[in-house]
Amino acid sequence: MHHRFLMLNRIIRALAGVLVLAAVMMAQSERGTIQGDVKDSTGAVIIGAKVTVTNLDTGVAVTLATNESGDFVAPSLQVGKYTVRVEKEGFRPASLAGITLNAATNVRADVTLEIGATSTTVEVQAAALQLSTENAKTSAAVTNKLVDELPLVVSGTLRSPFDLASLTPESKNLGGDNGFMLGGGQGASYGTNLDGVSANTTRSLQKSWVATNAPSLEAITEFTVDTNGFKAEYGHAGGGVMNFVSKSGGNEFHGSLYEFLRNNDLDANNFFNNRAGISVPVYKQNDFGGSVGGPIVIPKLYSGKNKSFFFVSYEGFRNRAGATGFSQTIPTPEMYTGDFTNWVDRNGKQLPIYDPTTQVRNADGTYTRTPFPGNKIPQAMFDPISVNALAAYTSNGALKPNTGAAPGTIGYVSNNYFVSNGTNVSPNTKISVKGDHIFSEKHRISAYYGYNRESIQPGPNGPPTLPGLYSNYNDLTQSSDVFRMSWDWTLSATKLNHFYAGGNNWQQNHDPVQATVRSGIDWKNKVCLGNVPDCGQNLLNFDFNDVTGWGGRANNGSENTIYSFNDDFTMVRGAHTIKFGGQHQRSHYNGFGRQCISGCASFSWAQTGLPGASGVTNQTLGGSSFASMLLGYANGGQIDTIRYIGQQWPFFAGYVQDDWRVNSKLTVNYGLRWEVQLPPV
Repeated sequence: MHHRFLMLNRIIRALAGVLVLAAVMMAQSERGTIQGDVKDSTGAVIIGAKVTVTNLDTGVAVTLATNESGDFVAPSLQVGKYTVRVEKEGFRPASLAGITLNAATNVRADVTLEIGATSTTVEVQAAALQLSTENAKTSAAVTNKLVDELPLVVSGTLRSPFDLASLTPESKNLGGDNGFMLGGGQGASYGTNLDGVSANTTRSLQKSWVATNAPSLEAITEFTVDTNGFKAEYGHAGGGVMNFVSKSGGNEFHGSLYEFLRNNDLDANNFFNNRAGISVPVYKQNDFGGSVGGPIVIPKLYSGKNKSFFFVSYEGFRNRAGATGFSQTIPTPEMYTGDFTNWVDRNGKQLPIYDPTTQVRNADGTYTRTPFPGNKIPQAMFDPISVNALAAYTSNGALKPNTGAAPGTIGYVSNNYFVSNGTNVSPNTKISVKGDHIFSEKHRISAYYGYNRESIQPGPNGPPTLPGLYSNYNDLTQSSDVFRMSWDWTLSATKLNHFYAGGNNWQQNHDPVQATVRSGIDWKNKVCLGNVPDCGQNLLNFDFNDVTGWGGRANNGSENTIYSFNDDFTMVRGAHTIKFGGQHQRSHYNGFGRQCISGCASFSWAQTGLPGASGVTNQTLGGSSFASMLLGYANGGQIDTIRYIGQQWPFFAGYVQDDWRVNSKLTVNYGLRWEVQLPPV
């Protein structure tokens, strides 16, 4: 490996004298290339023809000359519509209009000049020139037209680029947040780039996490999904890469406004709610926003036409979704006093509660216990911590079954509480700002900032869970600040340097409704489990195996940041287009949490059931996890100290590649790449 690295360095020094190390997680620029050859009507190549490649939106032009093979190459071009004009003394000028250049693609634009007066121009529409024969890469482009016009499901979440990427041939969505894959790769192993820099998160590639780093669909010009045939400049990808290109302004002012509405007043109720007499669940959703872009103009002071451009987009998503109606299991009122006379199985047969302190070993090696008389636990045997916890959880009143089932039936003690109230409020805001400036034909810069804020919080009447302090709800606060910049330096008609860098500052945080920062309650004076780090921050959590758990986990979350620096240098030498560059990226994962800082205890029926063969349920042997809790007999638990895990993964790569156009029918792509992902530090 060391020998290969030395060889690569010698090659790069021989080509350029310097290698600027910079980085991208998937190491793939979003820029494209237009290239072609110029011939006369007999098929002879024309040397020294003037070629002008013009961006139709910004008016920015690149001027080239055909080489001794009659070829021209315009590398590192921004996505958009282009016109190629070719001029040569003694020939009529020719113009190819409407050339579409997609992200990270190569487009051929071959031109034939006719002998004649230079005052007459031959114009050709380039609709048939979109097939790329310059490389073997498998790529599917989702153009601006598709982004703008394809209908997307807006149901509970913001519109996402993944919805459009799922339409491409090489993608597959197996469902869930981790089920997206590209090019036959593993789920959640794909790469995403925004303007050439990774938009991934460090630890997990959940779609909802990555989508936070992506701009609003309104701020995406287009994106490509590349899966096979990568050149040496590409690497560090699992199956494929999605390349997002942020939208830029042009010489004309353009804008948009939109609103997607869904409201429960327009929805029909479902069969089960109708049968239970429950009204249509609350569902109010608005996805609205707009965008504007154009030249930067300061009246009487500055006109940015053909020089300075801006683009701004705003998207606001507001969603409030109520409980759709589901059943939970809660203790009945008499159970709080130790009375389990109504604790029955499906056949209405009472399930005995055994005293764990009476366990004895029989002569045959089995164990037995004595049931509590009348199936009632004396309150004098209640554990003091359990008593304090019950007082805390019931401080706003104890829950009671609401299904109407009669005591002594299974419906009275199982799935006996129907949750039909509570809502989730899910606001999400995305703002994108981009600016471009052309200093001269040699220098142009671009900068982008993305602001993303989203959360899931309980509505005014609490979350759609068990009400009050019984809730096991965790809220969500998620944010991302995304930065991108690029600098293009055209050293000559055959040499161009493209430097680009950026970063993602992604953060997530969770808190339960019981947390002191949410409820304002200091739990230390209410209930305190021995030896826990801090009783005051959260209410002691209870998990049961035959009753719905009580309490939400305490504060936890993570920070996923990526910082990247990249440089690509392109040089055209005859029939060779040589490109080399380097990448450096630092990926950070900072995890923090204190989920069980005040203690998490789990309870099973086994502690108050009859000891027996493994796998036999309490329907046969009796017992109740709630009864075990009253007695303080836990079968498991967890205590967390406050933790902060900070890790960094340095990544380095360098490459050199050549696209050698051997003749009009054969192009050879070859290159060499070195990369290393260092262990976390």
